[in-house]
Amino acid sequence: MSAKISLSLLSLFSCLPVSAKIGETKDLLATRYGPAIEENGDLLTFSKSGILVKADLKDGKCARIRFAKDVASGIEGSLSQNQISALFAANQDGLQWTRAADGTLRSSDGQRQAVAADGSLVIQTAAFTNGEKAGEGAPSANPGEAPVRVTGPAPTRVAIMAKTASAGSGRDKKWTTWWGSYDKDIFRDRVVGVSLRASTPGQAIVETHWIGEEIEKKSGNKVVEVSREAVLIPGQGQVTVEMGCLFVENDTKYAALGVRERKGIRYAGWVVRVLDGGGNVLAVQGSRPPLIALVR
Repeated sequence: MSAKISLSLLSLFSCLPVSAKIGETKDLLATRYGPAIEENGDLLTFSKSGILVKADLKDGKCARIRFAKDVASGIEGSLSQNQISALFAANQDGLQWTRAADGTLRSSDGQRQAVAADGSLVIQTAAFTNGEKAGEGAPSANPGEAPVRVTGPAPTRVAIMAKTASAGSGRDKKWTTWWGSYDKDIFRDRVVGVSLRASTPGQAIVETHWIGEEIEKKSGNKVVEVSREAVLIPGQGQVTVEMGCLFVENDTKYAALGVRERKGIRYAGWVVRVLDGGGNVLAVQGSRPPLIALVR
């Protein structure tokens, strides 16, 4: 199914901010939205007209853009479907988009994908997606991609405070019938904020291990993806980073056949670890303590 926008949505652009584009630099993003209200390494956060925009940079250019309602602006609720459609239209860049089997929208050049859940929109490049993904069990860096390393002295007595910074979810029904059959995708977008303090300054690696279960295999919870980032922890004050992951489930029911199929990854939580350059764990925290045992 091609992702198309009706002409009636064009009127929405008069009340929506000009949408950021994948591939734009930090300066171009600031031209559209003004100064970033928050900047953590390659993650820039902007707010305009009640819409919160988070842009992840890769090699100096925007590789992922996330749109959601800015609750801090006093505007409650989620982005409407019309707003999401208008934002998506402004970011299509003349490409044709089709819906893949996993429910994501893919561009015709194979270089971009998007997920529109209830109340939010995420668009990212294939390079960013591949950079976020890792293998099963104990995920590692992708072949050909430089691993995250630190060579400087490690901080001492590291204190960690991690929490879920945002938790978006939504459903996308591909079809449904009045007699009870349906096919729908469930999206869960999780972002963890990690704040670190230390007695003495030093370099460290922050890892977020995303925990989930392969629904079809029913094999129990395990690490399904790992996000890594090198940080410099100051001797005074703190450093904060954010890491995100998207979980996609599919639920299909054929009422006449008495069949229901569920597959994909069910979100279970996260474990954040701080390591020195030698791989020694300096601090660890889990969204639920039992999940820590799954990370080795």
